[in-house]
Amino acid sequence: MTTWFLHLHSVAIMVSASSFLSVVATVLLSVESAHALGCYTTGLRYGDVSSNNNSIAQARQRACQRFGGKTYSQGGGDSLCVSFPATRNRINFNIRNNAGTARYLSYSDCIAALTIEMNACSRGSEQNHGNFFYRNDPNAGLC
Repeated sequence: MTTWFLHLHSVAIMVSASSFLSVVATVLLSVESAHALGCYTTGLRYGDVSSNNNSIAQARQRACQRFGGKTYSQGGGDSLCVSFPATRNRINFNIRNNAGTARYLSYSDCIAALTIEMNACSRGSEQNHGNFFYRNDPNAGLC
């Protein structure tokens, strides 16, 4: 019997070859029902906002300086818009505590999560990391 291994955001699934297509279909339906969790497929790219990777990294740092080092109540969050005047574009950042109780977000956890998302998704993304939901979204226009 052939065995397939699927790896989805730190979850490994072992299935037989006969079940593989069924699992793939289920995963695809789950992704569709997640309502945009994951990478955006349309809209501006980070390269449209700034061709300077250091400027993009500085925007991420600004967001995490604002978001990190704080305790957020259940469902609590924050947002930040960073403008790039040279291109007249912006990046919108949002976080929200998804845990059932108040949670602390460190600067380093924020940087780690946004770095993963921004490196993996050239058009921005929505994703859960630990107890927090993160959104990073490059857009046209200034803040």
